Parts: sequence; C-alpha cells; structure tokens
Amino acid sequence: MENTNDIIWMRSQEETTNVACPICNSRETKTLMLKAKNPLCQSEWFCLYQCNACESCFYEPFIPPQYEIDFGSHSYTDFYVEQGAGIDSMVRPLVWISKSTQIKSFLDVGCGFGFAVDFAERMLLCKGVGVEPSRYGQIGAALLGREIYNAYLEEVQELQDTRFDVIMASEVIEHVPKPYEFISSLKTHLNPEGILILTTPNSRYINEQTPIEILLETLYLDFHFILFSPNSIEFMLRQSGFKNIFVFQEGHRLVIFASDSE
Repeated sequence: MENTNDIIWMRSQEETTNVACPICNSRETKTLMLKAKNPLCQSEWFCLYQCNACESCFYEPFIPPQYEIDFGSHSYTDFYVEQGAGIDSMVRPLVWISKSTQIKSFLDVGCGFGFAVDFAERMLLCKGVGVEPSRYGQIGAALLGREIYNAYLEEVQELQDTRFDVIMASEVIEHVPKPYEFISSLKTHLNPEGILILTTPNSRYINEQTPIEILLETLYLDFHFILFSPNSIEFMLRQSGFKNIFVFQEGHRLVIFASDSE
C-alpha cells in the first residue's frame, strides 16, 4: 500500500526514539514505522514506533482518552449494537474453553454493551459480571438486565474481594497505558485455577501489504496505545506470573488464554 494523505510509511531509519519499551523495557533505538494523521485534528500526526527487541509497536507520545466520557451518544451506541460490537469474536473464546472447563463465574473487563456477560448468563448458565467505564455500558446493563459496573475495575468496591473462574478483557489491553498494572489487577480477581482471556490486534499486520480497512482498525488512531506481537504478549504475561500461556493468531487478532496453574 502506498502512502496516503493520512498515513506516511517511514522507509528510512532517520527518525528514532530511545524511550523505554512499555513491554520489555528495552532502551535500544526504536524505529519510526509510520506517521498517521489524527482524524479529529488534521494538523496533528501520531508517530508509531516499533521495539526491535519484542516487536511491540506503540505511539509516542500518547495521551489516553477519558473513556468515562467518550461514546456517550446514542448514535455511537446504535452503531456499536448494530454493527461494531463483533459479538461472535467476543463469545468464541468462551465457547472454546466451556467445552473443557466448567465456568461458574465470569468477569468481563471493558465489557462494552455487555453482550459477553449476557451470553455467559444465558448460554453458559454461570454468574456473569461486567465492568465498563463508558456510558454505553449503562445502556447495555439496563436493556440486558445484567450486572455491569460503570467504572474502572480498581474503582469497584463491590468486587474488591471477589474471584472469578474466567476473566476476559477483549480488545482492551491495547488501550491501557500501564499494561502490567492492568494485568496485575486482573490476576488479583482470578481464582487459583482460573483462566484469563485476552484478545488484541496483532502488530504483525502493521505493514504496507495489509488492506487499509484492517490497518486502520488495527491502528485505531487516538485510542490504541500498544500493539502487541505474539511474542510480546506472551512475554508480558510470563513476567506477570502466568505459567500456561496459549497465543492464537485469528486473522489480524491475537486470542490469548493464560492460567497460573500448571
């Protein structure tokens, strides 16, 4: 794919940064992969760098959005429910593990409208709980009649001492500016034999051969911060204490299952 007015591929090694990689902490020089124009501010460009040590890609600088005030409009909620949610991608990992594991309790962090929580309750017959700071989580809680907390996980006092058999964070980790703290928080709420499910874009699809619609979905300008490779997501989870980790490449996404048990 050639350069467009909104994406410029950096084919030289001239623009670099020595900022520490947020995943492997490498201080080696990182190459600027591309510049992408901010769709909300045409005079602003995002710079995406790649860590050669672990293959992670990240934006520098990055200012995380305030998800508690974003996505509040009914038009976005309508789009999410009717087209954007990707319900099949949410529930597929649950179906996979339910074939070999009895799930009694399920926590969905960054649950959006709450479709996976509803699926867990209706189809897996287990206790389902969601956490979603954006306002469309409130709409989903009301319409689906499910237990969804309108906050970040660390703010929910009701769940402070609660543990779950399965915790899922689908298309969430790439938004998080401090991923190790986030994983630690999830691990705190996981039963000793529990399973963590993550899904996230695959950084290996950031190249000039990737169709523009998949590339833009992967980059998700102004919202995604870190884009993981299969190696870097496994590295982070092992550093966080998980012993069994399975990383599957499903198209341009990664689906990860992790457990602390042998």
